[in-house]
Amino acid sequence: MSIDKKVFDIFFNENKHLLDYIPTEHPIDEENFIKWINNYTTPELKSLASLFRKYTRYISYSEYINKIAALCADIRSKSIDYNRIILLIPRQIDKSNFWVTLLHYNLINDIITDIVLDNFDNYQNKKLSDKCLGIICDDASYSGSQMYYNINGWYHVKMDILVSIPYMSSVAQKLLRKKRKNIIYSSETEIFYLFEDNLKSEFIDDKPALNIAKKYFRDLDVATLYFNHKLPDMISIFQTTYIFGYGLSQKKRKAKLFNYTPLSLIKNCDLLYARDFKLSTLDDNADIQNIVGVSNMCPIPFYKLFEYRYKNIIINDIQILIEEINIKPKIFNISQMKTKNLNKYLLCTTNFLFLLKNININTISLSTKNKFDKIYIHISSLVDYLKNIESNIYYYELINSKLQSINNIYKII
Repeated sequence: MSIDKKVFDIFFNENKHLLDYIPTEHPIDEENFIKWINNYTTPELKSLASLFRKYTRYISYSEYINKIAALCADIRSKSIDYNRIILLIPRQIDKSNFWVTLLHYNLINDIITDIVLDNFDNYQNKKLSDKCLGIICDDASYSGSQMYYNINGWYHVKMDILVSIPYMSSVAQKLLRKKRKNIIYSSETEIFYLFEDNLKSEFIDDKPALNIAKKYFRDLDVATLYFNHKLPDMISIFQTTYIFGYGLSQKKRKAKLFNYTPLSLIKNCDLLYARDFKLSTLDDNADIQNIVGVSNMCPIPFYKLFEYRYKNIIINDIQILIEEINIKPKIFNISQMKTKNLNKYLLCTTNFLFLLKNININTISLSTKNKFDKIYIHISSLVDYLKNIESNIYYYELINSKLQSINNIYKII
């Protein structure tokens, strides 16, 4: 489904200030890293742990933003060969790829001609003669499986697709190169290697040392690169090691190998491991975010906490930019609304909240009771949903107050 660019611009301009947010930096904690290395009890494992530090890399916020700017400059240079530039907008607004797509849009919105939601299959080219370039963005690619899945589904798309990703693993690069010839990759994308590949380059002539690493360390085919805007999930990186100081071995507290002491290898994350999250029972492969919650993650994925608005209403789904039905009057008279239009209007939460805010209570009468029943049900369920959500306290108070006023009338009807 396509999104009207004018409608999307209204949304973007209302939320553009969120892109100015500058988070706390979370570089490598060198002092704690030394302590962590010394927790290993054998010279061989200490040496391997030192290599883990050698290949750990932190991407600061400024470095990341500069990389996005370079990608956008590359997109701009490639766009001159096309008549239409189509930007794909992810559906889930609390994901990093949505945030990164907005960062791109901020720099290239003047060359974007069309916007499509979620899938390039949804784009309907108006002129067959147009040469089209589709753009899909993501914050990073570790395994490449998600992007591979997306691209694999676009068999019938008659356009070139530019994949704009600032950092990509060599594994993801190899996987994505298997796809069709109409997939374009930016020359500004930086390729990084997984820990296992780095160890292989270190021990190219020392297979016994590499075998020790494979024997005592778990899942070496993960990355040692993390960002200021998030610590990737357990499948992509050693989460429990970076946050809680667990060992890389299969048995994190096996006394003969590793003397575990709680510490974070990332600066400004000390409060996280100090909290009581039952560390003694935490599995090596646990996804920390699911345990401690988004607001307790470190680095915090701040983009997940953004409150996006459309026409001053907090939204949680970009779908409403398509669903929205504009009704001009600012004061609504329910008796003048056809039942069919009312039902369709209430499907969109944004429209419903706007109607609720501006509804004229005095227009409710016995003749409109059937229509009013529908609104009353929506109000009641919305109150129950919003009353425990702190971020929506304004709407809860508004709706609850309106509900109380309507209750008095409802009893009379």
